[in-house]
Amino acid sequence: YRKLKDNKYSFMTLERIQMLNSIDFEWVTQKDESLWNKRFAELKEYKEKYGDANVPYDFIDNKQLGAW
Repeated sequence: YRKLKDNKYSFMTLERIQMLNSIDFEWVTQKDESLWNKRFAELKEYKEKYGDANVPYDFIDNKQLGAW
């Protein structure tokens, strides 16, 4: 699904997406949501400390936040 959204080749076709949507498929998993919330909290801490939310990609203190 992510590849299709990024206009890359994927076995997930629009027809398959529609089929999954027709049965109320939940696209965001609890794991994805909790990870997002964790990164958001880290971003808020970064902003409090550094004054902006422009985390460098190679941020040594938290490489995952930089890549997020």
